[in-house]
Amino acid sequence: MKKLILVFSFLLVTLTSAQAKSDDNVFSKSESQNNDTSKAAASDPGAPGDPVSVDDYIPLFFLGGLGMVIYFANKNKQTV
Repeated sequence: MKKLILVFSFLLVTLTSAQAKSDDNVFSKSESQNNDTSKAAASDPGAPGDPVSVDDYIPLFFLGGLGMVIYFANKNKQTV
């Protein structure tokens, strides 16, 4: 039970600190400040601010991970 509480508290701290905004984000600078055409590539990989499709499934990933934790916790409890 103690391990489970530690895992959930670690998860909570990680998720809340990952969502914190900081002012020193190098990707939020305007394009005119970082306009270096000498390193321009032939193919454009996309802008850093473009939406990523995996962002839509974060709650599903969280619930899947939570289900795995519960499953393996019960499985280990039954075999011990």
